[in-house]
Amino acid sequence: MTSPPHLRPEDRGDFEWVLHLALSVTDIRTALNDGRTATDANQLRERVLAAKDEIAAAAADEYRALLKARAGAAAPADRSPDEPPTSPGAGVWLPAVAVFAPLISAAVAVVLLLLGYGMHLSGTDAELADSLTAMGWISAVFAAGATAIGLAALMGTAIRQRAGEAPRTRIRIRSAEAQQAREAWQQALLERGVLPYLRDELSTRP
Repeated sequence: MTSPPHLRPEDRGDFEWVLHLALSVTDIRTALNDGRTATDANQLRERVLAAKDEIAAAAADEYRALLKARAGAAAPADRSPDEPPTSPGAGVWLPAVAVFAPLISAAVAVVLLLLGYGMHLSGTDAELADSLTAMGWISAVFAAGATAIGLAALMGTAIRQRAGEAPRTRIRIRSAEAQQAREAWQQALLERGVLPYLRDELSTRP
C-alpha cells in the first residue's frame, strides 16, 4: 500500500489557511470561548501544526491529485494576488532608520546648542549664536519626535512578526485543473482532517 505523501513546504501555507478556517467554525470557536476546556486556540493550533503530516494523510488521495495536476501545469506557481510582495529591504532599513535618525538628530542638537551657548558666553556674534541655539532646539525636538516614531515602528514590526495566527503566504496556481485539485484537497483536508482532529482534541482535553 502506498504511503501518504508528506506535506510539501510550499503547501504549508494552504494547510495553515485551512486550520485558520477550521478554528472559526462555530462549534470549535464556541468550545474555545465558553470555558468548557482548558485548551486555548494557540495551544490547539500548535498541536495541529505538529501533527500536520498525520492530519494531511486523511486527504492523501486529493493531495496526490493536486501534486500530479501541478506537476503537469505549464506555468509555474506564483504569489497570490491578494498578498502583496514583500520588499526584502524593508525589514532591514526600518530598524536602522528608527535607531540612527534620533541619534544623528540628537548629536546635531548637542553640537548646535554647545556652539550657540558658547558664543553667547563669549559674547561673540550674538545673532549667529541665537540662530545656532534656535536650530539646536529644533533638532532636539526633531530627535524626540523621531525617537517616538521609531519606537512605534519597531513595536509594529515586532507585533507583525510575532503574530502567530496569520497563515503563511499561499501560492497561486495558474492551471485551472491544478486549482480545482487544490480546492478539492483543501475541502477534504478541512472536513476529514483538521476538523475531526480539533474536535477530538477538544473532547478529550479537560
